[in-house]
Amino acid sequence: VADGVTEGPETLDLSPAVGTGSGIITIADIPYDEWISALGSAGLEDPAADFDGDGASNIEEYAYRTDPTLGSSRPNTALVQSDGSYKLPVPLASLPADLEIKAETSTDLINWTENGVVELEDGFAFSAGDSQRFLRLDYKLLSGAP
Repeated sequence: VADGVTEGPETLDLSPAVGTGSGIITIADIPYDEWISALGSAGLEDPAADFDGDGASNIEEYAYRTDPTLGSSRPNTALVQSDGSYKLPVPLASLPADLEIKAETSTDLINWTENGVVELEDGFAFSAGDSQRFLRLDYKLLSGAP
C-alpha cells in the first residue's frame, strides 16, 4: 500500500472489532521515496531538480546511484566512441524498479527518435553515421512500482 508520504515503512496490526483474527499491513514508500528518506535531505522530492547544483538532476543521480547532496558526486555520462558507434554507459541492469530510461537521437534537436538506438545491459549505443547526431535520455518514474 502506498500513502504518498516519504517516511520509511510503516506496519499496521489490524484486529477486528468483532470476532477473532488479525492482519498486518505494511505501507511502503516507492523506491525513489525510500532513497530520499535514506539520504535524509528535504528538497529531493522533485526528480527534475538539481539539489546540489552539479548539472545532474535528482532522477539522474538516482539512476546512477550518486549522491544528489554532494556536488562532487556526479554520474559519468561521457560518450565512448568505438568502431563507428557511440556508447553511453547507463546502469540499466541495476535500475531501481520504479525507474525507466529511454534514449533518443536527433540530427536537428527538433525531431527525436528511438530508431537506431540499441539498448544494452550497461547503456545505450547508436551509430556515429555521417552527420552530426545528438542523444538525450528520458528518465521516467513509474507510478505504482513496488
